[in-house]
Order: sequence, then structure tokens, then C-alpha cells
Amino acid sequence: TAQYIIDGTGGLTITAALQRSIHNISGEPAENRLLWAENLLEAKPEGLVGKESAEVVLFTGCVSALYPMAYGILQDLVEILQVAEVDFTTLGPEEWCCGYPLLSAGLPVPELIAHNLDRVEALDAKTLVTTCPSCYHMWKHRYPSGSFRILHSTEFLAELVEAGRVQLRPLTSVYIALINSERGSLPSLTARSNCILPELWLAHGAVHHRWDRRPDNNRS
Repeated sequence: TAQYIIDGTGGLTITAALQRSIHNISGEPAENRLLWAENLLEAKPEGLVGKESAEVVLFTGCVSALYPMAYGILQDLVEILQVAEVDFTTLGPEEWCCGYPLLSAGLPVPELIAHNLDRVEALDAKTLVTTCPSCYHMWKHRYPSGSFRILHSTEFLAELVEAGRVQLRPLTSVYIALINSERGSLPSLTARSNCILPELWLAHGAVHHRWDRRPDNNRS
């Protein structure tokens, strides 16, 4: 169970001590960062963790990787990356929280930033992709510039579509609202490509989208 410090008002506050010892917002062991990959529709892709290098690093974020109700975000993206034959990997248990919760609380995050940046640079990646708007904001605006691009998953998917690596079905209905994130390529892609996409909304630092083909992801 995650440890908290009770503030002066009796509320619970995530502390820097939590981040330094566990390195995520859930209090889960680092090894649990890949539990979301256990029930992919296809076999777990080789090289999801442990590669020496990769073209793309998928920065999973704490919410999508560690909360079962959000596992589908990464599962669906990974299945698309597999179909598009993208050379990608994750940091696995080596990924630490991006630092957004601590930064929002006015706490320092240099240790988290330095660790994550070092791990991504070591993979010689050309692109970092994340589904989380908070992680995207941190990498784009708070981390030092690295030797790789930083894209939200919607921007990366737009590139795959434009390159013909992902085929889209005819549009039926789409609801899109971008909150707490910079507007990217998805709205223009939707209008231009006459495609079908999941319902998607970004709120309070988490990304949620709904598909109709994965009924039960709420495993404990």
C-alpha cells in the first residue's frame, strides 16, 4: 500500500518520499508496470522490454500501466503498433513517474527527470510516444531536450495513417474532447481521413478511450 503523509487539513498528500522509494503514483511494485500486457489479444510482443535499442520508446505512464481500468489504452495502442510493424519497446520496470504530480504540488523532480531521460537515451530511440497528456507535457516542456522526438500517441498514429501503415475503416461516429492537453493531430486526422476511431477524452492527466471489443479488463 502506498504511504502518504497527512497534511495540516487532514487530507492525504503524495510525497517526494513516495516517489523516491516506489517511483509511481499507485504504490505498486515497479515489476507491475507490465501487467497490462498479460491479456493482449495477440501474444505479448517480443522486445516489449529488454531491448538494447529501438526506433520508438513507448512511455506508458503510471495510470495506463498500473490501473486495470485503464489497461486498454496501452493494449489497443500496442496492437496498432504491432500491425504497423513499428520497432518499439518500453522501459518496463525501469520507467519512473514522469514527475507531473510532484511538480503540480510544488515539489522538485530532478531525480525522476534525470532517470527517465537517461534510460530513454540509452535505447538510442528516435521517438518517444506517450498516451498520457501529463507525461507528454512533462517530456515536451519540463524535461531537457533529448536526441529524440516527443509525440502524443494521437500524433504518432496520425503519422502512421499518413504513411499508409495503418488502414482505417469508414467513419461511423466519433466523440472527441481534448482536455488538459495540447491539441494535436487527431481532430484534423478525423475530419480528413473519414476514419473510425474510439471515443476518446483526456481529463485530469489521464487518457480514456472506449472500444467495443475488450469487455473485461478490470482484473485485480
